[in-house]
Amino acid sequence: MTKVLRTAATTMMLTISIAAAPNVLAASACKGLSESACDKSKSCYWISSYKRSDGRKVSAHCRTKPSSSIKNSAKSTKQKASDKAANKTKSVTDKAKTSSAKATKKAADKSANAKKKALKTTEKKN
Repeated sequence: MTKVLRTAATTMMLTISIAAAPNVLAASACKGLSESACDKSKSCYWISSYKRSDGRKVSAHCRTKPSSSIKNSAKSTKQKASDKAANKTKSVTDKAKTSSAKATKKAADKSANAKKKALKTTEKKN
């Protein structure tokens, strides 16, 4: 009895899921098109056959182009990565400049201190 109820409940949930998301089951406009028909369509592009890493062969087929929001998302992700790399390079350059400036200041301070010391020594002798 409980097995029958579980099966009925599962079937009912599956039916509700399918009804709630009809576009999930909608066939692609590019599905089944020939290469020439796929090339003519603005919303499709052709995928040549290839072999997957597990050895299975994938036949050539027509595929729907990604939506602009996906393209924009990919572009923004690439831009973020590019910006991050640029900021990292800038940070390293800034650190090098800061380090170089500190070393230059330290050398200048040493030189100034040496001159002061030399002056004091000369004044004492006179």
